[in-house]
Amino acid sequence: MSIDLKSNIKSNIKKENKTSNLDNNIKNDIKSAEEETDLKKFKIGKKKEDKSVRKSFPLYVDAKMQKDLDDICKKTKYSRNELILMMIQYCIDNLEITD
Repeated sequence: MSIDLKSNIKSNIKKENKTSNLDNNIKNDIKSAEEETDLKKFKIGKKKEDKSVRKSFPLYVDAKMQKDLDDICKKTKYSRNELILMMIQYCIDNLEITD
């Protein structure tokens, strides 16, 4: 094997290692960003049976918000009311009041 070929092979191996390390760093950064984003997301699964006693009060929303809520309801099988209750509870549980 000539010296140039050996040098070329070593150079390619170094480049591959650097690329692999860079790929791993990027994957780790993406995973960290996803984990950070997951902490901020309101997550729900499919509806489970629950018949609790509830109080009512009027709630007015704009048409776009109602459509967005209805789209989520179709996907999750929750009623609009149940979905709003879960969202309110999530906000209460995660509320931080600042001055």
